[in-house]
Amino acid sequence: MKTIINIIKSNKALSWILGFQIFRFVLLPFMGLMPQDGYYYLYGENLSLSYFDHPGMIGYILRIFTEVFGQSVFVIKLADFTITSLTILSFYKLASYFLSKQKMWRSMVLLVSTICISILSFNSTPDVPLLLFWTLSLICLYKAIFEQKKWFWILGGIAMGLSFDSKYTALMLQFGLIAFLLFSNKYRKLFLSPWLWICLIISALVTFPVWWWNYQNEFASFAFQSS
Repeated sequence: MKTIINIIKSNKALSWILGFQIFRFVLLPFMGLMPQDGYYYLYGENLSLSYFDHPGMIGYILRIFTEVFGQSVFVIKLADFTITSLTILSFYKLASYFLSKQKMWRSMVLLVSTICISILSFNSTPDVPLLLFWTLSLICLYKAIFEQKKWFWILGGIAMGLSFDSKYTALMLQFGLIAFLLFSNKYRKLFLSPWLWICLIISALVTFPVWWWNYQNEFASFAFQSS
C-alpha cells in the first residue's frame, strides 16, 4: 500500500487522473436518472438485435449490469462510469505507442479532465461503448500492422464489429484502415495478406445482427440516421 501511495505522490499526472475519477465515482450516488438513461435502459429490458435509432450495445451493457448488481439508478450510472474508465485505461495503452512518457501523461490528464469524459461517465449514450471499442480497435490494428502480430487482426475485427454495434459512425474504422493501407507505400502490401481480409470478414460477421434487424425492418434505422 505504501508503494502505491509513493507512486501516486511521485507522479502528479497520475494523482490528477485518480482525483478526477474518484470525484466522479463519489458523485454517482447523487446523480439522478436522465432521459437517455431511462431510454437505453428500456433497450436492455426489451432485447433485440438492433433498434430504430441506434444499435443495441449500450442497452446490452445496462442489462448485464442491472442483472448482476440490481436495478437502480446507481447501477446504471456505475455501468457508464465503468465502461468510460476502461476507455481511459485503453487510451493510456494507445497513447504509449505514439507519445513520449511525458506527453502521454499530459494527454491522459487532458482526456480525463474533458467535459466529454464527464458526460460519458454519468450519462448512458451509444458513445459510451463506442469510445471503448474504437480505442481497442486502434490498439489491435496497431499491434497487427506495426508489430506484425497476426492474432491481433482477429481481435481488431471483433473490436471494429463491436464498435459498429455501438454506433453506426464506427463504420469509418474499416474505411480508415483501408485508406491508410492504400496510401501507405510501406504497408500497402498487406492487401495481399489473408489476415487483413479475415479481419474485415470478422468485423462484418460481428455486425451481422444489426444488418439483419435492418433487413427485417425495411432498413428503418439506416433510413432514420441518413435522413
